[in-house]
Amino acid sequence: MSNQTLTYEDYNLKSVSVRGDRNKFTNIIKKVKGRWNPRMKGGEGWLVGKEFVPKLQEIINSMDDVKNVIKDDVKNVIKDDVKKVIQDDIKKVIQDDIKKVIQDDIKKDVKVKLIKKKKSKYYREHSELDSDSELNEKSESESSDSDKESSESDKKSSESDESINKKKITQIKDKNTFKNRVTNKVIPKKELIESVNKNNNKNVLQYYKSFSKKPGAFNELYEEDSNKYSSSSYNSSSSDDFPEPVSPRRKAYKRNDDDYDTLFNKVNDLQKRLHHVEIKQKK
Repeated sequence: MSNQTLTYEDYNLKSVSVRGDRNKFTNIIKKVKGRWNPRMKGGEGWLVGKEFVPKLQEIINSMDDVKNVIKDDVKNVIKDDVKKVIQDDIKKVIQDDIKKVIQDDIKKDVKVKLIKKKKSKYYREHSELDSDSELNEKSESESSDSDKESSESDKKSSESDESINKKKITQIKDKNTFKNRVTNKVIPKKELIESVNKNNNKNVLQYYKSFSKKPGAFNELYEEDSNKYSSSSYNSSSSDDFPEPVSPRRKAYKRNDDDYDTLFNKVNDLQKRLHHVEIKQKK
């Protein structure tokens, strides 16, 4: 039987054998005059006289009551402790769960923030790349436009220079043509004058004085000159450039030397003007 309780049974006609934990129940068994017998049949225990059996029963019953009370108290204590432990465990579990949820939320927030940060960095870098690309494209476009404008400007400048050169060449040709025309018209006159001067050994004054006697020859000379300078090249010239000389007529009175001097001065003036025209054409 278990040593945690007291049990008894008939041992002989005079005694009962009581068994239990010796250290625990020795003082109680002394109240019923029990004696410890280690060689007792059935195992060691106490021998108690039968006259003490009622009292022994009371002790055992009281012990059971106490045991029950203690058991209930222990149950209550255990129940309270268990409840407390359970509550603590539940509280701890809840706290752990809450803590875990909070940690998960924190981790999630950190992760979300990290993702947002990475996205922001990614968008910022791509925005900068797009901006750089747009700037490069704009710069290339501006450079292309500038090159195009420069090319067009060079082309226009080249065309303008070519046009100017052509214009200058045309002007030079026109000048040369005009010069040749004037030269071709002036040289015969000069040759005519030189021929007249060569054939006439007299001085100029005496030469023109001779026209007073033969005015018809004077008219014939200027008519030839007038026909030579009446071409289309000289249509735009003023009549003052080559004034038609007035044929000398025989006067009723005798010419004096002053009249010949005046006529000579007019001829010289015409020659000077002709010379100036030649110089202008050469320029």
